[in-house]
Amino acid sequence: MERPVIADGWVRPSKVELGANGVLRYHFNAPIERLRPRPGMLEEFLRLAEVTNGKSDERIKEYAARWGALHAAPLQPFSQELLLDNGGTFDRFLRGQAGESLELWRVTSREMNAILAVSAETKETLAAQKRLSAKIRREVEAKCGQVMQILNSWLFASVRPQLIWNEDRWAIRMRIENLLGALTLQLILMVARKDGMALCNSCGALFETDGKRKVYCAGCGREAALRAASRKRYQAVRQARRMYDQGHSIEEIASELDRPTGRVRGWLFRQKRRKSNGEKTRTK
Repeated sequence: MERPVIADGWVRPSKVELGANGVLRYHFNAPIERLRPRPGMLEEFLRLAEVTNGKSDERIKEYAARWGALHAAPLQPFSQELLLDNGGTFDRFLRGQAGESLELWRVTSREMNAILAVSAETKETLAAQKRLSAKIRREVEAKCGQVMQILNSWLFASVRPQLIWNEDRWAIRMRIENLLGALTLQLILMVARKDGMALCNSCGALFETDGKRKVYCAGCGREAALRAASRKRYQAVRQARRMYDQGHSIEEIASELDRPTGRVRGWLFRQKRRKSNGEKTRTK
């Protein structure tokens, strides 16, 4: 069911506790672990709407421990560092320490099931009717309006574009604040019947990924990818030479840069051969 979405992932809590009053409390500690959509995530969440009992309560807790808090967003908006617990109610809410009720999880699961049901019903209505009457058209528009209102409210609260400094250039990334944002992105792709979505890593435009993991839109395409690869290689070569001049071994450099030792050796000694050949030419 999950569609590919190219975005910064949300944060997994380091610990989830289930209180006697049916409230989940989250603890976030460094180092943070970011999550991204995986097969089964949405389908399993849709099953959490089942009737309340001890077993279903524990299932929600296990799901939260694996996939994160529904609403809590534990990172600073700009620095992306963990929020400090200053004792304020708002900070506790953001970090999830104020808690999320199990009923909130079930209600959200029911709403998502209802949205998918309305979406499927609308599609069937449109497929069955060659020409919609004014009454049916109004009914379809009303249902679509309700779906749009709910999904957009979740989306605006949990997903947003952000400007970041990526190595030596500005870039635009889509930031998912919490689990609700990740699930909402999956829902809007299913409702709109799209394969996937991403922000172009070059121009920042939103584009459909056609079910494949892409980071550049059709307009930027291969040229942008080649420029990025060339820039990344140039930076890696510079760092390798800098580390070598500082006394690091080739094996240490290769491990730090996550590159094969043979490639690192080529970067270093090819440059030395060029310098040596240049000096011989000048001497002659």
